[in-house]
Amino acid sequence: MEGKLITTFSSTADDCKELGICSSGIIKVCKGKRNKAGGFRWKYSNVQIEK
Repeated sequence: MEGKLITTFSSTADDCKELGICSSGIIKVCKGKRNKAGGFRWKYSNVQIEK
């Protein structure tokens, strides 16, 4: 599943709660400071989520 989109989250707080991964680790991956957090690669989405 290398490079496949698994799911999306509306915020790092949501994925932190659901997966038990520290949000600071996810943010570091998104900013290019780390390769993975919780065994996953993370990217910011450019999609605007309607509320």
